[in-house]
Amino acid sequence: MSNRPLCIQCKARPAAYNYKKGNKVYYRRRCDVCVRKNAKKKTNGLENWQKSGYNKKQQCESCGFQAQHEVQLDVYHLDGNRNNNSYNNLKTLCANCLRLRGISKVKTSWRQGHLIPDNL
Repeated sequence: MSNRPLCIQCKARPAAYNYKKGNKVYYRRRCDVCVRKNAKKKTNGLENWQKSGYNKKQQCESCGFQAQHEVQLDVYHLDGNRNNNSYNNLKTLCANCLRLRGISKVKTSWRQGHLIPDNL
């Protein structure tokens, strides 16, 4: 049985498993992390707002919806810039309010200016 080859890009991690045919195992040329980096995908699973220390609230800051599960709430960037992760730029919204915000044809009772930043 042969040893698992190292990634040709980083030369540190073992290459990703590709498939097995019979008794022979075939590997990719790169490790999973390098494959994801080349595809410009997340490699560590944390969003930038999580890295900045922001925590989702337990309820929607627009309609007051109390979430049963954390996936019912999303983090919204007030200025629309997903790279601006300052605490004053982030709000917790329910999935419904966030989706209504993205649909310009649907008239909602609030607009971007109605959500104001927290004062620290």
